[in-house]
Amino acid sequence: MKVSQREIYADGLGEAGSEADTYQKMLIANTQTIVEGLGGKYTAFTAQ
Repeated sequence: MKVSQREIYADGLGEAGSEADTYQKMLIANTQTIVEGLGGKYTAFTAQ
């Protein structure tokens, strides 16, 4: 079953300059992909 048209980063980080070139950015990109793939609305977290 495919959740999204976007790929999940599973085996490592993305290439330099990509949306997932650090561990934190990779987790954010994967979370966004899963949430939107399941029909939800992704809202980025911002620390206050």
